[in-house]
Amino acid sequence: MDVQSVILAMRGMANSPEQQQMLQWLQSQPQEVVLPFLKNLTQKYPLDKIPEMINTHMAHLSPPEKQGVYDSIVPVYNFLSQQ
Repeated sequence: MDVQSVILAMRGMANSPEQQQMLQWLQSQPQEVVLPFLKNLTQKYPLDKIPEMINTHMAHLSPPEKQGVYDSIVPVYNFLSQQ
């Protein structure tokens, strides 16, 4: 996984034009800008809080779909924790 893979994973979860614009901006930034920003997000939203956020913001998804979203987030957190 690399920074661009992280952004692509996030694009798949973005559901508003504002989120898509933010991710487009991130994609155009150098890694020195993107990594601190993403690491800050993981500190602001710890992995153990993600299931609750998925349930709140993606309530319309079935339990297997919610698990799939969570499963796609874990590698992102693992990658960022190693940076």
